[in-house]
Amino acid sequence: MDEGEVTIAVFGATGTGKTTFINVASGSGLPVGSGLQSSTSEIEEVGPFYLAGRPVKLVDTPGFDDTTKSDTDILYMISNYLSTRYKEGKKLAGLIYFHRISDFRVGGVSRRNFKVFRQICGQDALANVILLTNMWGQVTEEVGAAREAELANEDIYFKPALDKGARMMRHDATIDSAHHILRQIINNHPLPLLIQQEIVDEDKAVDGTSAAVEVRNVMLLEERERFNEEMAKLQKQTEDDMKARHEEQQRLIREETERHEKEIQEAEARSRALAEEAERHRQDAERRQEEAAEKARQDAERMAEEHRRQAEELQRQIAEQEEEVQRLQRAEEELRSRDHGGGGCRIF
Repeated sequence: MDEGEVTIAVFGATGTGKTTFINVASGSGLPVGSGLQSSTSEIEEVGPFYLAGRPVKLVDTPGFDDTTKSDTDILYMISNYLSTRYKEGKKLAGLIYFHRISDFRVGGVSRRNFKVFRQICGQDALANVILLTNMWGQVTEEVGAAREAELANEDIYFKPALDKGARMMRHDATIDSAHHILRQIINNHPLPLLIQQEIVDEDKAVDGTSAAVEVRNVMLLEERERFNEEMAKLQKQTEDDMKARHEEQQRLIREETERHEKEIQEAEARSRALAEEAERHRQDAERRQEEAAEKARQDAERMAEEHRRQAEELQRQIAEQEEEVQRLQRAEEELRSRDHGGGGCRIF
């Protein structure tokens, strides 16, 4: 190997442009992924190619969100590669960490990748790290600058690494931009990474490294977040179900109440109808009684009138008979008077 060979590793989440950068800078033709599918599932060395008179080799690494391998598998792959180089006396001149400035926010995948990356590097090697933002063509300068400032000034993003000597740069997807970025690294003094020191110098197993602990912590955190999300979904589903059941119960209660109210109204209507019918019967009976009483009164009056008329007729007849008797008596007296007074002939 040329003593002046410079080896630079690129890190970052899937789809951040690592492989494209390597192809642009080196003129190579590594396959580039599209969408969410990772094209880099193994460590790929590209080069050497010459830049500023130095042979440069770029190392493409899969992200800790690979679609075919777990984070633990990725860490084993990277740690084996780095520890092997370190045992051979080879150190990285620098590392480039890729981040899409086009991302609306720094999501869990990006934070996970950067946390593990920090533990791979350690504090001392951050001086040889470039935090590279790319895909600037997908945002306006104003939006990109605002996101860049947030990344640089927030403790949960790049600020702690920048405070320890890391540098932040932009990449505009051109070969000039790629070579300019690499020129900032090729003259670095190569430094061992924390994971190399832990595995080789301290004889730690990969599982015992700071990066492995971080992977487990991240996995636990993600599992906890997934659990919390599931619990939140379950809670919401439970609340929705309870709300639905409550609404259903309310509907049933309303329907039952309406049914009872309707039955009461119908019963009241029937009661009113019966009362009205009873009143009509009472009035009819009363009317019939009044009519019968009136008829009886009229019949009694007619009978009384008839009796009075008959009595008057009888009295008239009696009076006539009395008058006839009196007439006959007078006639008889007159006859007797004539018989006593004249002594003459009586004609019978």
